[in-house]
Amino acid sequence: PISITTMPANGQRYSAIPAINGTAWDQTSGINLVDVRIKRLSDGYYWNDSANQFDNSLNANTSWTNVFTGAAAGGSTTNWSYVLPGSAWTDGVSYEIQSRAKDRVTIPAAHYETSYTTVTFTYDTTAPTVNIDIPASLGYITAPLGPQTTMQGTVDADTGLVEVRMQDLTRGTTYWNETTKTWSNVAVWNTAQIYSAGNWRMKISSGAFVSGRQYELSVRATDA
Repeated sequence: PISITTMPANGQRYSAIPAINGTAWDQTSGINLVDVRIKRLSDGYYWNDSANQFDNSLNANTSWTNVFTGAAAGGSTTNWSYVLPGSAWTDGVSYEIQSRAKDRVTIPAAHYETSYTTVTFTYDTTAPTVNIDIPASLGYITAPLGPQTTMQGTVDADTGLVEVRMQDLTRGTTYWNETTKTWSNVAVWNTAQIYSAGNWRMKISSGAFVSGRQYELSVRATDA
């Protein structure tokens, strides 16, 4: 038999885990049961379903939790699901999930899956921190300008998206749209480039700037 975890996805970050979901399949006899084990990588503790907590008394052999028992026919896919309380997850910590299935063979004995698919994910409820380094607050951009003026700064290394909003304070509610190279009365968030882990930059067309005017730069970031 073969089983996989479909949610959460491997290598992803989540701020909520409503359920752990997966599938199991066996070509001939079908699926009799599916177990999962969940390991907290910060300390190596496994989830104890009976105690409803991560427990250092369990090991890789004793930490399996049954999530499906039935009589799924051979050649068909079985869906399974398991829910942990929200309090089980710790912000900033990574977890490992493995599943195993058992087929419906009775003679001489059922077969357990022996090669486990591993899913690793991170629980993350903290918004990334992002900073503007250039230009400096209350600073100046001096002429002559090139075709583009670069705004840049730092951000948490696990960030997936940085967006920049530039407002012309002289004209009030007017925002620069780098895609159309125009000013808009609707707030516009322009996508910046994360050019290396922890660093972002945004190249703004120098035609956006008029000598003597004051501009406000805002930046926001989203986890990967």
